[in-house]
Amino acid sequence: MKEFIKSVMKKEKQEVIRLRRELHKRAELSCEEYKTAEFVEEYLHGLGLSTKRAFNTGVVSYLDAGKEKTVLLRADMDALPMVELHDVEYKSQTEGVMHACGHDAHMAVLLCSAKVFVENLDKLNVNILFVFQPAEETDGGAEPMLREGILDGLNVVEATGLHVMNDVPVGKIMIKPGALMSSPDDFVIKITGRGGHGSAPEKCLDPIPVAASIIDDLNAISRQVIIEGERQVVQVCMFNAGTSCNIIPDVAELRGTTRSFVDGVRLEIPKLMEAVVKNACDREGFTYEFQFNFRYPPLINDAGVAAKMKNAVDENIGDIVLTWENPVMTGEDFAYFAKEIPANFFFLGTGNEEKGITAPLHNSQFDIDEDGLIVGVGVYISYILGAF
Repeated sequence: MKEFIKSVMKKEKQEVIRLRRELHKRAELSCEEYKTAEFVEEYLHGLGLSTKRAFNTGVVSYLDAGKEKTVLLRADMDALPMVELHDVEYKSQTEGVMHACGHDAHMAVLLCSAKVFVENLDKLNVNILFVFQPAEETDGGAEPMLREGILDGLNVVEATGLHVMNDVPVGKIMIKPGALMSSPDDFVIKITGRGGHGSAPEKCLDPIPVAASIIDDLNAISRQVIIEGERQVVQVCMFNAGTSCNIIPDVAELRGTTRSFVDGVRLEIPKLMEAVVKNACDREGFTYEFQFNFRYPPLINDAGVAAKMKNAVDENIGDIVLTWENPVMTGEDFAYFAKEIPANFFFLGTGNEEKGITAPLHNSQFDIDEDGLIVGVGVYISYILGAF
């Protein structure tokens, strides 16, 4: 098996790079991934696979190996509203849109893996459901695709996906059982007072000072111990008030994000937040509106699936798996798949200081060391062929 995987990785390295560059040029925003979806469909059809659409621009393909169980492999598709600043031959051809989060790489790895699995159907002990999911960067495409029934009747027993990461050196992957990524919830707070001329504050009820005091009290929630040992973040990221230097506004608005890893913390945070806002407004005679939006759930990796992947990679590729203890505070809607199916989401190393490839995700200079792409293909092959 080890020699087979090694030979496949050598053979397919240029193909996965080609796919990534083609997809990079086609960068499209969330729910607008029409050309991307067409490219994915054409490639899968060329392999002899049928496809179906889900959530409009999502693409699903089922490789039937005649087995009892199915494993889901997922890649996200959307790009970001950013101008790409570095000049490369595969630069985005969509003005103001670029793959600054590596979803082009995720799709390339999955497409190339599909090619390998189709060509080696006789080696499979499971069926494979390939899921190309739109809108990860906005409201999320995973939940709508699940609602449309993409898992129905397929006996999907496990799921996996990956994310490129320049903090991880090329050639390595990072696997973490348990809590991996947080729930990226958000909030809007409107504090209403009574505006007027800036020269006569005594005639007004200025919402700006009370909003400022609320920010301090909200940030303090992050330092509270809600559940022992669990981390949380409450962060105000926007403060909007006023239209002129001599007008006291009627309304001040705060917007921000919260992050947590367990349901008990996640449900407690908005209660603590509203209590802070209510107390401050009641004390000073203001009214308020408090809106809390639950977004993606936290991403929790199944320990058994994570161990299976690590063991398969150790055996078939070698010592490339890095492990670490602390989860990250970013969010990822693969979490919806992980809530439905035992799953493992891992980070694929694409950083290389010697090549100057260090820019973080969501940066206009973001790029990857493409040598890492074939490692992702190798991990998928090792997992599917070595763990089942």
